[in-house]
Amino acid sequence: MKALPTPGAFPILAHQGGWDEMLLVLGPLVLVGGALWLANRRVTRQLAEQEPAAPEGGERVAAEAEPDTTP
Repeated sequence: MKALPTPGAFPILAHQGGWDEMLLVLGPLVLVGGALWLANRRVTRQLAEQEPAAPEGGERVAAEAEPDTTP
């Protein structure tokens, strides 16, 4: 004789007041947000390493200076 499943056999994801549905939405959102944050951090770090250091005193390098147009 086989036992029939009872209505409460799966209590984990069976309308627990809405918290389980909230986790099903927030879980992927947190994972995607974390992945985007990590990618942004890595790109920002790589760009900072590639840029040359600024000269002291905030002066611009001669190559970057505007040409003198006075006659």
